[in-house]
Amino acid sequence: MSFELVLIQIVDSFRLDLLTEVFVGLTALGSVAFAFVLISSLFLSGEKKFGKLTAVAYGLMAVTVYSLKFLVGRPRPEIADNLVHTATTHSFPSGHTASAFVLATMLCSKKPEMKYFFFGLAAIVGISRVYLGVHYPSDILVGGLIGIGAGKIMLKHQDKIVSLIRMGGNS
Repeated sequence: MSFELVLIQIVDSFRLDLLTEVFVGLTALGSVAFAFVLISSLFLSGEKKFGKLTAVAYGLMAVTVYSLKFLVGRPRPEIADNLVHTATTHSFPSGHTASAFVLATMLCSKKPEMKYFFFGLAAIVGISRVYLGVHYPSDILVGGLIGIGAGKIMLKHQDKIVSLIRMGGNS
């Protein structure tokens, strides 16, 4: 049995009802719906340029994640009880984790003093995906790296991207 399956079995053996409820709620911070609300709130608060950059970073992350899901085709873990509704997509890499980390990376560029909070929440989203039985630990690791990478690419090249897509609005 692989190390990842052993880890999932250990996590599975320590489940608590209250912790499960908490993780079900926190895993939503990596959902497309949460990203949509967050990015929309950036636009509505006058942060149009940053909202657009964040949306493009999110798109880059999503294309990368779903391309890898298609190419790798790793099935989701079958050893653990699946405690949340799972999409029909494959396990590798974790889209929720990538989503949480790309948003954390972008938000940290605006509020660096909140980096531990943003990245802490993103890490909890990743942990929740293993706890809830829908991902392997390596799915989480790679999803987090993709999210951070997409955000860092966007931030490094934001001036080029701004001129490329002719963004206007407030910063």
